Amino acid sequence: MRWVALTIAAAVLAGCGMSDLAKRPDNLSKAVAAYRAGDISGLQALEDEADGIAVAELAAKDGDDPCTDQGMKAVKAVAVSYIIGKINNATVVSMSPEARYLYLQHLAQGGITKSEVPATIRVCKDDQNSLRAMRDIMSAMSVAHVMASGMERWDVDLEAQYGSEYRPRMAAAQMTLARNGVLGRDAEIMWATRRIR
Repeated sequence: MRWVALTIAAAVLAGCGMSDLAKRPDNLSKAVAAYRAGDISGLQALEDEADGIAVAELAAKDGDDPCTDQGMKAVKAVAVSYIIGKINNATVVSMSPEARYLYLQHLAQGGITKSEVPATIRVCKDDQNSLRAMRDIMSAMSVAHVMASGMERWDVDLEAQYGSEYRPRMAAAQMTLARNGVLGRDAEIMWATRRIR
């Protein structure tokens, strides 16, 4: 899984002034909890709050320079806002718990493409592209840890709740996500192919 790679990246970034994010993943934790509960209004409120913080951090002096302390804070705030925005997918939040679980798993395992990453998400290095920077920032924020631990608990709960129906329900949820176009093109093709077989 990519959690291992993300954890290693977090250690590398500790020297870049980003390790302090690990102390404050609260908003993301709250967003994952609201998402799991299907709390549409709660999730929207958290996204709005995260968006406001990101705008304020970017507007502050040096907010647009990731090589400054303020610029680093702005990048972190934008990353939190972006991730919560990805979780707050109205189509998915209204779906079954298993569909919501699988979508979160999809995002956590690389369901974010380079073209989707906001231009304001970058680090003070010329050799990093935006997607790699996004993954590194997620690592430094302990986003990987927050999402992974939440998902592990959720998966165990779903399996206990559904019993022998767990696997069929997960397969049906995957198809529902693919049909609604929220998994990304590669995942849609993969599941369409499986269905044909």
